[in-house]
Amino acid sequence: QNRQLMMSELQTAFGGVVDAAIAGDFSRRVDVSFPDSELNSLASGINSLVDNFDHGVTETGKVLAAIAEADLRQRMRGNYAGAFAQLKTSTNSVAEKLTQIVAQLRVTSS
Repeated sequence: QNRQLMMSELQTAFGGVVDAAIAGDFSRRVDVSFPDSELNSLASGINSLVDNFDHGVTETGKVLAAIAEADLRQRMRGNYAGAFAQLKTSTNSVAEKLTQIVAQLRVTSS
C-alpha cells in the first residue's frame, strides 16, 4: 500500500516534468523525496536528464543568438556526449566557418 502510494506520487511528479519538457519548459524537476532509494534514484535520473537537455539547448541557443547578432565569439563549451556532442561540434563549426568568412571578407575589402 505504502509503495503503491509512493509510485503514484512519483508518476504524478514525473508526469509534470515530462509534460513541461514536451512543451519546451525544462525548468521543472521531480521535487519529491521518498524513503525508497530506488524511487529516489529514478527521480534523480529524470532530473539529470532534464538538466542535461536544458543545458545543451540553452547553450546552443546562446551561441545561435550571438551569431544572429553578428557576435562570432560565442562557442558551446559544455561537456557533452552523443547527440549533444555532435550538436556542439556542428554549432561550433558554423561559428568558426563564419569567423573565417568574415576575416576573408575583411582582407578582400581592404
